[in-house]
Amino acid sequence: MEVLALRFALLAIKTLHLHSVLLEIHSLQLAREWSADPLPKNELGLLIEDAKSVAKASGSGVLIFCSREANKVAHTMAKLALCLSEDTIWVGDFPKEITTFVNQDALY
Repeated sequence: MEVLALRFALLAIKTLHLHSVLLEIHSLQLAREWSADPLPKNELGLLIEDAKSVAKASGSGVLIFCSREANKVAHTMAKLALCLSEDTIWVGDFPKEITTFVNQDALY
């Protein structure tokens, strides 16, 4: 679920003491329910509540919806991450597999 990946990202932001982070997600449902008040009373709502508490604790992390077509970097990195045997965080330099998409995303 994308909400679990979001929670992992928020924990990394907190651990790395990053600030003013913009998180782009592909799930329109998650984006809508993230800003819902009250949160839905289901499994997704509980996971969102947990992720929001992590975001609040880190004091950072703005969440916006971005279509997959407009953010091929994130989509390609997510697919690449599925092939990794351990958790990986790229800071600064990025994998060569996404160079083309970085240039394309800059146009949006």
